[in-house]
Amino acid sequence: MSKFTRSAVVIALALALAGCGAGKDAAVFKPYTPTDGNQGATQDVKVRDVVVVAMPDGTGVVVGTIVQTGATQDELTSITVNGQPAVITPSLPLLNQNAPVRLAGDSANASADVPSLNATPGTLATVEFTFQTSGIVTLNAIVRDNTQEFSGVTSTPFQG
Repeated sequence: MSKFTRSAVVIALALALAGCGAGKDAAVFKPYTPTDGNQGATQDVKVRDVVVVAMPDGTGVVVGTIVQTGATQDELTSITVNGQPAVITPSLPLLNQNAPVRLAGDSANASADVPSLNATPGTLATVEFTFQTSGIVTLNAIVRDNTQEFSGVTSTPFQG
């Protein structure tokens, strides 16, 4: 066997074996959230990028986006964090098709403040969103402290 043929066989074998470990369950085929926030859905309501920000005074702020993708209007009736009810402003926001409800941040049009958070930054909190028609979305969201990219988050109720 010539030196060229042997090299070609070795290279071909190496390339063939390199792809064998991927298969149909490869990590690149699995969905992931490229942010700190978590996501969930029920029927036509999508809940995206949910994070809970722990404020220095022991309260908390829910950060995230809620989108109604269906044509039927829905209503956010409650949010709880670790069983503690959040104060939602405006009270019971309506969800219209493709009109996001943004909790906290520069483009917020609603707020959800938790008077007694009972969670430590770096842990997970169980956040439950209840909708009048679509049911309940429950997810585990990371608790972040009020620094870095979350330093602008305040527990001041949304002023529409």
